[in-house]
Formats: sequence, structure tokens, C-alpha cells
Amino acid sequence: MTSILSYPGSKWNLAPKIVASMPSHDTYVEVFGGTGAVLITKPRSKNEIYNDIDDNLVTLFRVVRDPGKRQKLIELLTLTPYSRSQFYECHKKLGAKNYENDIEQAWLTFVVSNQSLSGLGLARTASWSMGPRLTIRSKWTKKIQNILSLAHRFEQVQIECRPWDYIIRTYDTKKTLFYLDPPYVTDTREPTLYNMEMFPHEHVTLIKQLLELKGMAIVSGYDFSYYEKLTDAGWERTTIDVHAIMGGKQHDARKEILWYSPNCNQDGDQQRLF
Repeated sequence: MTSILSYPGSKWNLAPKIVASMPSHDTYVEVFGGTGAVLITKPRSKNEIYNDIDDNLVTLFRVVRDPGKRQKLIELLTLTPYSRSQFYECHKKLGAKNYENDIEQAWLTFVVSNQSLSGLGLARTASWSMGPRLTIRSKWTKKIQNILSLAHRFEQVQIECRPWDYIIRTYDTKKTLFYLDPPYVTDTREPTLYNMEMFPHEHVTLIKQLLELKGMAIVSGYDFSYYEKLTDAGWERTTIDVHAIMGGKQHDARKEILWYSPNCNQDGDQQRLF
């Protein structure tokens, strides 16, 4: 299954490796949900929670899960051209919150995400994504077709739109596995990349909360001094070379770091397949 969204920093390429290294758990929580890449890739858990503070993303997932609203969304998208004028009109309306209901909001979100260059339309002023007409149109059609598969996967998923600290406090148990892919520290990547940023002091607060977890956690991010506190506290650290694509260009390889809390190994050593 693939995504219905194009979004910067999405973990589709890493998701199979992350899932393969997960410890056993009853409850799975994707704290900074984004495209839901890891949740969609993994087998179902007894309890699953998708959370994102971005109301546009959450509304789209909720509409997709509702049979009646989903059908209306698909009908709208099927009639929507892949065009420059359509993209800029939708981008303007979404930014101004100029929509009548959740179905229209979901439609605008889908269009802006999938017709913008590198999926940056949801985060900032962005450009329409150009390309070979048949290739682009095929990708657009495929995204619409993916809606039904996503709806099936999200049937039993609880969808939240709450701050990350609330989600961690609320769902923290010994059998909970949190996956966290927070907005990267601005010093490590391009600024204004995300719609919802995290400031340095919030990363510090997040690390403190992670060190007090009863449950298990996997954290992904770029190498930054703040997160060395996790390594110092006994979290396992794994490094992966990744190539980010922004603005249609592939950038030099960067080091993506995965941190595993000590209790991820409570059932014995997990094999990190990297």
C-alpha cells in the first residue's frame, strides 16, 4: 500500500526497516502522524492511534474513513484536473481556510499535497509540480485509487488531533509502542519545511518526557546534540544514509538516526535490519 499524500520528510522508504525492528506491543501510537507511513506499513495492532496536530491532515484521514464522505471526496477528485490554475486556487483557499465543510477541506488538502512540488504545498508557499503529462497524470490517478486501500487500513485506527505531550501522557503503558518522527530541529534542515514547527525548547521537553516513559519508543531524526541525552541514557542508536529530495532535486546523503528506548529489547534483543 502507498500513501494518498505527498509530504516532506515522509518515512515510506524507511518504514519497512522500522517495522521489521519493532518489539511486540499491544498499542501502537504514531505521535507525529504525517502521512501515516509507518502505521500503514506495519501489521495491525490490538490498538492503534494516529495523531497529528495539523487539522488538514487529520480531516483528510477522517473523511477517508467515513464511507459516505469518502465517496463524495472520490467523486470530487475524479473530476479535478491536474493543472496549474487548479493547484493555485486550492492552495489559496486552503491557506485562507475558505471551505464550507470537512469534505471540501479534505479535497483541498489532497489537491495541494499531490499537485505541489515535493509535497511542500501544505507547509508553505509552494510551486505546482510540473513533469511529463502522462507520468504526472498517472501518479495523480494512482493517489486517488489508493484512497480505498487506506480507508480499509484505517478502519480501526483512532484518529487524534492533539499536542504530542498530551498523546504521550494519555497512551503511555508498558505495552505501548510510540513511534515519533518530530519536525526536525531547524538547524539540521531547510527552515519552514513543515506547517507545524517545533522549537528547540520543545525538543528538550520531548526528550525529558521520553526518558520518563513506561512504554517503548522509536524516535527518528537527524543527528543533533539535544538527542545525545537519549544515547547517554542507554537508548540504542542506529544510523542510516538517506537521500532527501526537495524541489525535484536529490540532495547529498544525510545521516538519519533511529533511537530505540531500552525497553524495546524487553523480549530479547531485536535484530536491527539495516
